[in-house]
Order: sequence, then structure tokens, then C-alpha cells
Amino acid sequence: MSGRFISSNLNPSNQPRQNLIGIFGLPGSGKTHILNQLRRKLEGGPFSFYEYEEVRKTSPIHWPAYDRAFELIRHKCDDAGVTGIATANYMLPDEFNDHPYTTLLDDGTPNRPFTHIMYVNTPVEVAHQRCMEDAEKNLAWCSLDYFRKWADEEIIGLKDTCFDRKIMFTMVDSHDLPKIIALIHTFQLDRNEEHNQGIVDQCVDEVVAPWQGQVEKVLVMDCDGVFAPKSEEQTFWEMFYSGESNDKGPRALPMRLPWCGFIDDYMECRQLSLAYEQAAASVVALYPEIRSFLHRVSKCPRLRIILVTSRLRLLWERVLAQEGLSQSVKIIGSGPLSNGYIVPPKAKEKPIKRLRTVHNLQVWAFGGHGSDEQMLHRAHYSIILRRPDNPGYNELWLSDVALRLKNSKDCIDSTTFHLKELGEPAFLDQLMQHQFTLAHATHKGVAKLLHTRMLKSIYFPDQRLEENVYSEAGWYLANEYISEIGGIEEAAIAVSEEPKATGYQLVRESGMLIIPLTGSSHQMGAGIRDVFQKACTLQTDNPEDIDDDHLREIDTVVLVEAVADSADVITRYVNHIHRVKPCLPILVVTGILQAELVAPGGPLSSLIRGGPITVVALSLAKGREMTTESYVYETARIS
Repeated sequence: MSGRFISSNLNPSNQPRQNLIGIFGLPGSGKTHILNQLRRKLEGGPFSFYEYEEVRKTSPIHWPAYDRAFELIRHKCDDAGVTGIATANYMLPDEFNDHPYTTLLDDGTPNRPFTHIMYVNTPVEVAHQRCMEDAEKNLAWCSLDYFRKWADEEIIGLKDTCFDRKIMFTMVDSHDLPKIIALIHTFQLDRNEEHNQGIVDQCVDEVVAPWQGQVEKVLVMDCDGVFAPKSEEQTFWEMFYSGESNDKGPRALPMRLPWCGFIDDYMECRQLSLAYEQAAASVVALYPEIRSFLHRVSKCPRLRIILVTSRLRLLWERVLAQEGLSQSVKIIGSGPLSNGYIVPPKAKEKPIKRLRTVHNLQVWAFGGHGSDEQMLHRAHYSIILRRPDNPGYNELWLSDVALRLKNSKDCIDSTTFHLKELGEPAFLDQLMQHQFTLAHATHKGVAKLLHTRMLKSIYFPDQRLEENVYSEAGWYLANEYISEIGGIEEAAIAVSEEPKATGYQLVRESGMLIIPLTGSSHQMGAGIRDVFQKACTLQTDNPEDIDDDHLREIDTVVLVEAVADSADVITRYVNHIHRVKPCLPILVVTGILQAELVAPGGPLSSLIRGGPITVVALSLAKGREMTTESYVYETARIS
């Protein structure tokens, strides 16, 4: 044993808590052999090693003193700032060679010396044979059947105890030293949630990077407890808790975390990840409605899907592979600790926040009963899903969440759906509709002529010329583009003759509000108003002057900016309008527009977070000179 017990103080001041990793297992399982190998491999690192038999000798009294002995070791590690690694026995036979009994972690107190336990899962037959050949173990009387019962009881009891006391538990192979060492290094990060979140953020960035600037919205879907029948996870946990079995009947699980479905902290989530290191399971059977929805939506070129999970990441990866969705649907979630990160339920809001604020994407969150509520709050749009196999769905929870989402400052809108409603055409149309549309006349002859006259009005100021050219530009764009984008409908013409004449007008023309922004925009706005005479015009120098009364009966807002070489003013107006009336369609009409403002990922194309944006420009220019030679884009419309 390396070192003496130098402190009996169980509450050392200002000392960060260190890990004490226990190597447990049956006699003959190879615990001491593993400890000696770790001593050699980890020599020089921040570790201290302790062997169970030496700890026994230091214990002045009977078996219950072992807990305190290991607690002293834990505090010694705290003082030294190192991770302790110790072999230990959870159960031993009693002196009457009867049923084995617990020697550690059985005092019923919440204090636990061990932070992590690795159980050496050596085959019972091998461990028994070693004991028969080792006279020092004094276990020659133990039959193979006794060893089997001992192993079964010890594994189940130790799992229960660890989950009760929030001790990380996993099973390891005595021959797989590289994996054991990898786990030990991973355990050193167990309390570093900031480091873990940094890895999750990096994963989000890596997922987004290939399609940054090409995608407008992301669906973040919480697949825990919503995507598949609960029995699928039940099977996984039965296998983890009870092991492989030929018994096809149901096996009862104790009502303890994590299988009861209510994990909510970082350490519980890491325990789940340890379970994935040792348990294998079949592919999850998706609900048919979820399968159909994923296939349908994944084909939309401007939309991406990210699944998040705190539980069975590897299983969901298998699902995506089996469904042919691995390339179009990505997953961020907990898996084996060798994966490098976990996603606790309360951290599911972080990827959504990052997608919104760092990557400027519109985010739709899909969750259900048991999903973290903040995840739904953080998204622009939230969809709460009802499980079809849960007739006792918590209606009170649904109504409470829906009410809070309505009052959320981040969430624009929320809806509760049965799974079958995911396939409704109206919902799919809303979800997959193009959020950003650019139309421009750059390469048309009329645009070139008007552009030239605009440049003359800039270089050779002439008020009358300026008023005429910008008014003509507004009139032209209204007739050529806005009428196509908004659509036209039949309208009666007021004449005295019979039969009455029928003409056309813009669909919901009276619901259009035209807002000129700066400079010559007023003349351009007047040209648009000449075409759509039922529209309203609002003169304002400050977006904050626009309130709910201005927008109550409005279907479309037209922001007019004659020369747009910066997105600052337009951005202020768009953001304010969407705060007052979320999802209201906004049409930005410009004469000369700097091309980089509408490039993929540019400032105007990023404004879709609050609702659909359409930009109509007479001509796109590149560079500050904005000359006729600086046109970009080969097509007149990008959709």
C-alpha cells in the first residue's frame, strides 16, 4: 500500500473532492493483478493505489470499519490531489460457510467512500478454479454452485447500492487493460461539466459546418421516450441489470434511476453512459409516424434534423443507419464514456441556444412528456408530441407547459400534436416552406437602364430626376415581382355600365403596410403605393414607434430601402416587427443592393429566425462603387 493514513479529518477545508475508484469482484477474479498492472502503467501520474488485504490489516475492529478505512483513503487523496484506486470486496462468506454477506457500503448512510466502482466480470468458473488452487484464499470448501449464487447476488446488490448512493458502476473484463485505463482517465472528468459542455458545443459546430449558409432551419428532436415504445428501453435495462437470459418472460426492474425514466442530473447521465460500455441491444423500433416524418422532412434541402438524447445514442445511430438516414439526420447524445461527452437532460437546451445565437438558424424543438422544458423554451417554435401508447398522458403537464411557452420571450409559437398529426399537409407545408427568397432584375435591360439613372442621381444630384427614377423603380418592382410573389386575385371594377367589369388586384392588398426607411426610399415607396392603392403607408424614423395597433390587421410588411449598402437599418426594423408580431411575413424592396447582404449566411438571409423574409432588388452590386460592371449572380431569381 502506497502511503499511510495521514489524516483523520473527514472534512478537510478548501480541498476539492477527488475520486476513489474501487476495483471489486469475486475472489480469484483478478483484482490484485489489475491493480499491479495499473501501478506500472500509470506510474508518475496523479494516482495512488491501495490493496484490500492491506486495508483490512489497518482496520482496528470489525467489518463495518472498512467503510471508514476507505473514507480515510478518500480524504488522503483529497489532501494530495490524486485519484485513489483500491481493490475491495463487497461480499464475503460468513464464518459458518453460509450465505455471503455485505462487508462494505452497507451502513445505510449517504456517505460513500467510493465515487466509481469497476466490477471485474471474470467467468465464475475461472474465479472458482483459481480459488481452489490458492490455499491462501481459504475457500476450498466453496462449491461452484455457491460461487454462482454469490456472483449473482453480489452483482445485483452492488448495482442497487451504487445507484442508491450515486456511485458510478460498470463491469470490466480483467484482460482488457487498455479499456480499464481509458475508463480511469475518463472518470477524472466526471465532475468537469464545463469541459463536457465544451465538447458538446464542438459537436454542434461540426454538425453544422458542412451546411452552414445553405440551411435556414433546424429541427432538434428529443428522442428520449417519444420516438419508440417504452418497451425498447425496458429491454435494454433488463439486459444491463439482469444480464443475458434465455428466459423470454418479463424481468422486473427495481423502481430506481435510471430505468424509471426520470434522469435529471449530470452524474446520473454519466452512469447511463457507463451502462452502454457493457450492454448491447437490438435496434429500436420507431413509431411508424416518426419514421415517415423523418424520411419526408429529411428530403427538404433547406432543412436539417438533429436528434438529441441523454440515453441510447448508439441505438439511435443504428436506427438511422438501418433507415438510410445517417447522412441527412445527425445525432448528438450520450453514449459510451469513450464517446467523450454526455448530454444530461437539463443540457439539451444548450445545443438549441448555440444553433440560434452562434449559427443564426431558426430552430424548431420537438419533445414530449419528460423532455426538459427549457429545451422547448429556447427554440423559436416548439412542438410537444403525445405518445400513442400512453393513454394516461399527463394533461396537467401539457397545459402547464403550453401556458409557460406562451409567456416565453424566446419561443415564438408552440403546438401540441399527436404523432399522426406530423403527417398533416398543412403542418408539413409550414415546416418546409422556404423562409428566405431573393428576387432581382440585375441582368434585365430595364434594370440596367434604371440602375444607370440611379447612379446619375447619386453622382449628379438632381431632386426631380431622383424622385422620378426611384418612383419608377418602385412601380416596376411592384408590377414585375411583388405581384408574382404575393399573387393576384379577381376584383370588381367600379363602373356604371352593365355588365360590370372585372379586373385584378394583389391578394389581400389592403393588408399590406409599406414603410419607407431612409433617403430616396420614400419616392420608391410611393411608386409601390401607386400600384397597390389599397395598401397603407407608415412614415417613421424609428422602428420602436411601430406597435401592435399598426400591425394588427396587417398580412405583409414592405420595408423599402432605395440603396442598401448595409443591413443595419433593415435588421433593426425586421427584429422589432417580429418581436411585436412573430411570424409576420416581411418583404424588403431595394433599388441597389449590396450582394453580400443576401449571400448565404449573410445578414439579411439570417433574419429568417423570426419569420419568412423575401428580398426584391432592382439590381445586386458588388463593391462600394456599385457600378454597372459589378453585377453578380447569373440568374434573376434565387429561390
